[in-house]
Amino acid sequence: VASSGYTEKEAKRMGIDCTVGRAFYRNIPKATISNNEKGLLKIVFESKSLQLLGVQVIGEGACDLIHLGQSVIAFKGEIYYFINHFIQSWNIMNGLPFSQNKSIYCFKR
Repeated sequence: VASSGYTEKEAKRMGIDCTVGRAFYRNIPKATISNNEKGLLKIVFESKSLQLLGVQVIGEGACDLIHLGQSVIAFKGEIYYFINHFIQSWNIMNGLPFSQNKSIYCFKR
């Protein structure tokens, strides 16, 4: 388990209008290939600006994945970073198109 930034509950408690995206390992081709389908990536972002507020990862390799989310949070980046870039070291992030929250894929620049 690894976490960086705000959780959904913390952001809402602070009065931030936030949206959440979830990608389950089981929906990511690499997870199927590696026989590692138990896990979840969750991103929390500000609804209007799309600024990344928090990232939580549960599953194998969580501590090896969280650094990228932590970096985007540190430079006050937006979720566009994950949408517009293929990230070799964080294949689960490339699975966000399979996320339960399809609305985040409507934000193309």
